[in-house]
Amino acid sequence: MPSTNTSNKRKFDDEVEPSSKKIKVVNKEQDSDNSDQENSTSNDKDIILSPADWRKKNNVSIEGTFQPDPFQKFTDYEFPKIFQHIFASFTSPTVIQGQSWPIILGGHDLVGLAATGSGKTLSFLLPALLKIISVPKRGYGATPLALVMAPTRELAQQIEEVCKTSVRGTSIRNLCAYGGLGKLDQSRILRNGVDIIIGTPGRLNDLLRSHHLATVQYLVLDEADRMLDMGFLPQIEALIDQIPSERQTLMFSATWPKEVKQLSTKFLKNPIKITVGNTELTGNINVTQHVINVNDLTESQKDEMIYEHMNKTLSESADSLVIVFCNEKYRCDDLQHFLKIAKGQNSIVLHSGKEQREREQGLRLFRTHKIPILIATDVAARGLDIPNVKAVFNYGFPNNIEDYVHRIGRTGRAGKTGDAYSYVSNATTNLGDLVKILQRTKQEIPEFLEKYSRNSRQGRSRYGGGGRGFGGGRGGRGGGRGFGGGNRGGNGGGFNNNNGGGFNNNNGGGDYNNGGNGGYSHGSNNNRSGGYGGNRGGNGGGYGGGRGGNNNSFKGNNSW
Repeated sequence: MPSTNTSNKRKFDDEVEPSSKKIKVVNKEQDSDNSDQENSTSNDKDIILSPADWRKKNNVSIEGTFQPDPFQKFTDYEFPKIFQHIFASFTSPTVIQGQSWPIILGGHDLVGLAATGSGKTLSFLLPALLKIISVPKRGYGATPLALVMAPTRELAQQIEEVCKTSVRGTSIRNLCAYGGLGKLDQSRILRNGVDIIIGTPGRLNDLLRSHHLATVQYLVLDEADRMLDMGFLPQIEALIDQIPSERQTLMFSATWPKEVKQLSTKFLKNPIKITVGNTELTGNINVTQHVINVNDLTESQKDEMIYEHMNKTLSESADSLVIVFCNEKYRCDDLQHFLKIAKGQNSIVLHSGKEQREREQGLRLFRTHKIPILIATDVAARGLDIPNVKAVFNYGFPNNIEDYVHRIGRTGRAGKTGDAYSYVSNATTNLGDLVKILQRTKQEIPEFLEKYSRNSRQGRSRYGGGGRGFGGGRGGRGGGRGFGGGNRGGNGGGFNNNNGGGFNNNNGGGDYNNGGNGGYSHGSNNNRSGGYGGNRGGNGGGYGGGRGGNNNSFKGNNSW
């Protein structure tokens, strides 16, 4: 297995000064100014802990044959000067960086389990850059040495931004490949030569051929659980099968279900597994979770309440941002209309119905605080890492508890605190799972929630049989790219099952009642949500079915 050679770095264009790169033995009396970095490994200035104490303090566990001391300071390793600007605004590595870097730099495969917002992008990106500069300079048409897969275009773009900043002053070339941009432009960049490719599995499969992958030495699967959740397993396998087996493979995930374990067993060699926190599904302890009873409220009253909560959050600080999650695209659009017409408040909407240019422009306005409210669906907002998100609002409670944990993880990032508001009624599903999350994070549990949870139907885990699992792949062609039960597929039947009783009936019947009942009931009987299609598929066949059928005037067709 190739390893990062840290003692024979390439020098090109005076970019890298030759030196012996090795892990330094740190004198525990040595000064360490690590008091200020957000989410740093220690808040105690001038204190270097023993490896065991450091892991205990930061709730880190490590499994495997190679268990090196963590990097508690950036000076614990002699990083080339060309990359030291990356650390300029930080005083110490984050927990996941501190423990993963010595493992990765030692050439080992790695499974890293850590919450989003923990600094994992640099955990895998910096060693990749070190590997790239360790080989002779490559010219026109060079094929990639490193490949990073991410579940969404937004996350891929964020990784690319970190990469661009990190390689400043070097000749390292990168390509970010995702749907929504012209494939011709991406192909041209690829022909010119790249060192590292970042992208979503779907577009990478469309873009790359076997000769592009033959030189990959360093493979990263970021947010592996999300990629499986979105049905990317076939694309992931197709790509990895073309990459040489003599490579270094890293996999990062926020959760550790059996499907992710199976993926690591299949593609990683004797990996070292590090866990930050607990692999049991839980919420971010830095987020205060508020559960509000809207059982007796009308939709307009609920809108008013959410606006009041948002307005309170935004008025507390000039740089505050908030995200509102809706379960359907039309809900996003309706809420944006309400805020604009009734309150004179601008907002950004992010969902699959928006063109890529609209998405990027909207995110820029949100990131730069020009418009502080983002309204989004789960899929559109996955992987977003935006500073200063003070609160998250669950307009509709998500269809599985994993999505709830992901949503509230958009705030309280990098050691900051945040708030999450969820609006529920006695008809809301998954409330039993919500109670468990609140218990694990030592949050207050309202009396009404305990009562509702006893009567609440439980949605399937996204990995459970027929839930939003990945067994159904990316969905059949019949439903288009909509989010029907199938598009994201169900492990126990997903799209194909719902397609027989749901989507095709919707399209073929043309009648809303027949189509709706056929699709909805079929999804319900399987698992209540058989993926999104079980829930919304009946309402006109979901996005793909509705758009192609006769019911495209019904709002539900544009859901998701």
